[in-house]
Amino acid sequence: MKQAWQRLAGRIDELPLRQRAMLFATISLALVVLAYVLMIEPVLVKQKRLIDQANRNQSQLNAVRAQIEGVLKGKGVEKDPEVAALREL
Repeated sequence: MKQAWQRLAGRIDELPLRQRAMLFATISLALVVLAYVLMIEPVLVKQKRLIDQANRNQSQLNAVRAQIEGVLKGKGVEKDPEVAALREL
């Protein structure tokens, strides 16, 4: 294994400076893309999913609040005995 690395290092050392720079840039870009795909993108997907879920929950909560307010307004009129008596007349 050590000999394989030494052969590879020797081949890289034999390359002209321009080709070594291009090789370095290519390997660097590949590492950045790999890091993005493996570490950053899954987190962004999870964040988007959680934001969508929070928005859905907020919408459901607003709907439930509106229903509760509607029920409380309806019962509030009937709780007043005078209003109930006037309705019966």
